[in-house]
Amino acid sequence: QPAFSMSIKIPVLLLLCSLQGVVHSWDIQSINPNTGSAIGWQIVEIQGDGFSAQLFSVMFSDGLNAITLQQDEIEIASDSVLRFKTPSWTFSTVQSSVLNVTVMSFSQQGNTTVLNSISSPLSYVITPRWILNQFGPTFGSVSGGTVVTVRGLGFIHSDQYSCVFQLQGPYGVVLHESSTNASLVSSMQVNCTSPPWFSYARRVHVFLRVSASTGDGWALVEPQGQFGLFEYSDIWFSLSPTVVGAAGSNPITVSGRGFDFATTLDIPQLDDLPIASYDRQYVLEIRGGVLAQNVSCSVSSVSELRCGSPAWSLSSPTANASLFRLWTVAGAGSILTLSRRIPLQSQNESYAAVTFVAEVTSIAPTLGDKLGGNLVTVAGVGFSASEAYQCLLQYGAKNLTQPAVYAGDAAVLCNHTDPWSLEDFRTYTPVAAALTLLTASGAPVFAKAPPLLSLVFVNKAPVLGTVAAIADFLFTSLAVSDGDNFTVGPLVLVNQSYPGWFRGGPAPDEASQL
Repeated sequence: QPAFSMSIKIPVLLLLCSLQGVVHSWDIQSINPNTGSAIGWQIVEIQGDGFSAQLFSVMFSDGLNAITLQQDEIEIASDSVLRFKTPSWTFSTVQSSVLNVTVMSFSQQGNTTVLNSISSPLSYVITPRWILNQFGPTFGSVSGGTVVTVRGLGFIHSDQYSCVFQLQGPYGVVLHESSTNASLVSSMQVNCTSPPWFSYARRVHVFLRVSASTGDGWALVEPQGQFGLFEYSDIWFSLSPTVVGAAGSNPITVSGRGFDFATTLDIPQLDDLPIASYDRQYVLEIRGGVLAQNVSCSVSSVSELRCGSPAWSLSSPTANASLFRLWTVAGAGSILTLSRRIPLQSQNESYAAVTFVAEVTSIAPTLGDKLGGNLVTVAGVGFSASEAYQCLLQYGAKNLTQPAVYAGDAAVLCNHTDPWSLEDFRTYTPVAAALTLLTASGAPVFAKAPPLLSLVFVNKAPVLGTVAAIADFLFTSLAVSDGDNFTVGPLVLVNQSYPGWFRGGPAPDEASQL
């Protein structure tokens, strides 16, 4: 005989006692409401008739588990209404979300409680409910793969579940959303694996949805509107280039995911800092030997940063680069800077290697004679006295290699002695030749862009020995206008295509006098 002081779980199989004494006629017709949360404690009523002068218990069963509410938990509200609170459905395995509700009547014969009759079952549908304070972990990488545990009651193996990760802006506007299927562990636990995130690394809302086997479509798991908070953290994959000039003139590109440039979005952020109280930025920290420098980065997109490169001493040519995210918090009379190291994906370390090399920055002068005879200074950082440098001039298919002399860590001298070519002296087009500093092995010294040396015929006198062969060019007419002032010697060479260049006096490359 079951005790009456509390709800107990009993086997579905009931042993029917022999009916004794007077049995009053009663009947049940409906249950209202006929659905409720698996957490229980919902007031329901069973309508019928003949409930007076009876004792009743109510059993809930899913075919595998059963809970019986005893007589002292049943209120006989009237001859036609039984009222009670539904039990919590806390079984680790739930056979079905549709429960059979059976009413049993008893009578008291002396000190003995006798089962009189059992009703036909009514149907009651339990809906799953998740418990928010058992949601976690609450953070993970934007690369995805974090297993998030959602605990609750009444999860059914025949139903489907999913988690929705949602970035919301002001007034609940959805800025980005990604869903992932959830796996059922038990009727009290489902697991969601965080999906890869292709938006800002922010704190997002996580909703749990269920698609019941009854085919009613997807719906939010009770309570409606409940969500967990999950903090996505950004990551970086690599940086380029990994060989950097020591002068600090070329930018470094960092590739990754989740970089945050949405500075105007009024949405929650790390540590619940208000949007108006801090600035976000990224910093690349470079350390090598006793040297350490930080360079600021600008956000090009959620997957790319553009960072500067520092001027670096080649006493420590190899260094390690780490990426940090900073928050500057403005308080009452104080400023606090917070930082977090951003993890480097697929690496055992949190940094990437960078190598610094000698770098060419400029040349002087930038104008030279095609016939040679110019001394060009190549300026830069990190030149070595033990290296035999050469200077290579290139324009189109023409190449001219000249010797070079080491003049210190910051300068190399190129002795441009040879003529550029044996081209006809009537060619007046300047040549912008790229100057590349080479090592003894022929490897180019790093330069952000090869400096250009403009070559022209500054002095044409040495090549006038062939003048008799081109008399048709030399003896020609020249249009002169009133007010034109220029000097005419015994012989003037002129570019007939641009006679107007004479106005105000001939340029060096447009006329020579003999």
